[in-house]
Parts: sequence; C-alpha cells; structure tokens
Amino acid sequence: MQEKIGYKVMLINPYHKEWGHGVPLGIAYLAGVLEKYDIDVKVLDMCASKISMDELLIKIVEYSPNLVGLSITTPQIPISYEIAQIVKDYSRHIKNGIWWCPSHLVAR
Repeated sequence: MQEKIGYKVMLINPYHKEWGHGVPLGIAYLAGVLEKYDIDVKVLDMCASKISMDELLIKIVEYSPNLVGLSITTPQIPISYEIAQIVKDYSRHIKNGIWWCPSHLVAR
C-alpha cells in the first residue's frame, strides 16, 4: 500500500433547516477519490450530525486539516459564509494553514 502523503482534508456539508437530510454525493465522490490517493479525509455532514458552530470549530481544531472544503448550494450560502469565517478566524491553529491546495493534489 502506498504511504499517505501527510495531508488531511475536511469536507463539510453545511446544515440547512428547510431541507431534509440527503446524502451529500458530491462530497462522498470527492472523498472517495482523495482516499484512493491515500489522502486522509474526514467528511462532516452537518445535516446528519446537527452540530453547532462551536462544535464545528472544535472538530476542525481537533482534526487539524490542511484543507477544508465546503459543499454549497444557494440556500446554504448564509451558513457557508459563517463556516468560512470560522475557518478563517481559527486557521492559525491549523498547522499548515487552511486556504491553500498544493498543486499535486489537483494535478492527478
């Protein structure tokens, strides 16, 4: 088995109160591809877990990802801005920063 390259990615499906819970297929597909290349991936479905923003921050800091991705649809834009602000405010706690994507992650 190929050794992991040391990157951790957190993919977040933001909560939306007006929608029922559905499987976030886009995130699931992306996580599958990242795992295929031995990148450590954590998927956080806020619709299924119903976590608060404070709990989200704790999960981000505990996992310490190198990259955070959000699945956003139009109704999720307001909460996605909140999540992005949380990530931005606390990215200094994440060892390699959070707003960059090394080219070898997207070039495969």
